[in-house]
Amino acid sequence: MMAQKRALVGYWGRSVRQRVKAEMTLEKTRTLLQDQLLGGGLRVWLWQNVWDSHLAAPTLTGVLKCSCVKESNQHADRRCKSCYGIDYQPGYAKFGFETLWFSSISPGLTLSNLQLNTVLKPNRLELTQAATYGSVETPDIPYIRTVTNLPWESNVDYVVKNAAQSQLQVSFSTDSGATWAPLSALPGFNPGTGKIRFRVVLTRTAINVPSPLFEILRVRYPRVPVVGRMGPWLLILKTISPDKLIQDPRGIVIDSNSNNFWTAPLSFFDCGIPDQGAVGGTVDSRNLIADQAFIEFMDGVRQGPVDQRWSLVNNTYSEPFAYLTRQYFSARLQQEQEYTSLVW
Repeated sequence: MMAQKRALVGYWGRSVRQRVKAEMTLEKTRTLLQDQLLGGGLRVWLWQNVWDSHLAAPTLTGVLKCSCVKESNQHADRRCKSCYGIDYQPGYAKFGFETLWFSSISPGLTLSNLQLNTVLKPNRLELTQAATYGSVETPDIPYIRTVTNLPWESNVDYVVKNAAQSQLQVSFSTDSGATWAPLSALPGFNPGTGKIRFRVVLTRTAINVPSPLFEILRVRYPRVPVVGRMGPWLLILKTISPDKLIQDPRGIVIDSNSNNFWTAPLSFFDCGIPDQGAVGGTVDSRNLIADQAFIEFMDGVRQGPVDQRWSLVNNTYSEPFAYLTRQYFSARLQQEQEYTSLVW
């Protein structure tokens, strides 16, 4: 007697996973999502924490524990311009840019007639008691620029208590200190690949005049070129809107607890971040938006006219078959004078 054949419901081959991989189903899905971003995505600047609390590791090389952290409770000052309250200098880095920086507590500095004020937090460099002139100089900092048609940006945080009788001047050199130019000339000079060093000069007219105080210097240049809608920024799209009408003393108003968005893995925007490739590839942690982070819109009704920054909350992602296709986040409008408004 012949054995009765068993009915088969559908056919997926001997391995569902191998079939999905062979047909590149998830790779096609991610490509379609990326096309949506290219076609209708909103451009946003992104700032990310330089210390990823989930990985307990830095997202930028050379980070330093900030001098504003109090030994009693190990908490940083939220309004600190050196770390912006996240415990580690330089605090935040702008996506798509390479950030160079040094602070009052950076190693390898050459000091002349300056001392570190350890009474105030964060600790800043000031003139010694008997000095009316002093300087701090960095060693040469090597860097590589692949995008040279976009300018450098710079920012210095310092304190001058008596602007009439004291001042602080910052300059840079691309020839190991043979010649110097004011930092304000850096965007116009726009140096290419090489090395750069910085010098900060503090002066006062007399020793009884309060000394200027140097805190931190940051410069950055884009590492992602502008090609169409792509550049040193992200493209994001909105998902379901949480807006709803509520009764308020002012009448019927729109309430929006948060706005929900999605975007692609960050390697889509920055080729310097390794892409996962195909299903089964390793996900580089830099593909995920590091917490804490915030964005500033370049397009749409949220662009301004006053710059608005939106803090990212509830970060999550979609990874079927352990393949990162996109990431989601909610964003809330930052309040006036919130600490992240200080971030450069």
